[in-house]
Amino acid sequence: MSPRRAATLRWLFTAATLLLAAVWLGSVFVRVCWRVQPYDDYEISAGRLTHGEWGQPRPIDTLMKPGVFIERMPRPLMRWHYDPANFNFGSLDLVETSYPLWPAVAALLIPTTILWLLHLRDTRRTDRCQNCHYPRTGLAPSSPCPECGQTPTTGAHP
Repeated sequence: MSPRRAATLRWLFTAATLLLAAVWLGSVFVRVCWRVQPYDDYEISAGRLTHGEWGQPRPIDTLMKPGVFIERMPRPLMRWHYDPANFNFGSLDLVETSYPLWPAVAALLIPTTILWLLHLRDTRRTDRCQNCHYPRTGLAPSSPCPECGQTPTTGAHP
């Protein structure tokens, strides 16, 4: 893999991990709910992503239109488990499925860590050009790099 492609992939995973971690931690304090259809809700709150689907119309459905709703959580709350639940409110049926966000953060954190460790390993190698990381195996110590033209003394970092 080329250094540019590896750097792009490394920073893409880093940005995705940080964004998802911020959403996960922020969901402890802020609730974001978006309604796709009158009976179909998605919510990020308390460290989890929840999908709720009502089986029958509710009186509040006539008041709430599809869109995004943001509100502060009354108190910080974090749930760590998978929580499928079926609720029966008289004649109103709610099927709610809840997924914790921390496994997704962990799943992104593993390849991000591996990519950064590989990058650190590659940059610390002495048989590579310090400027472009081209392998200098078989080259004379004082010859310029065939890739970028830097000599070992001018391309070296302090």
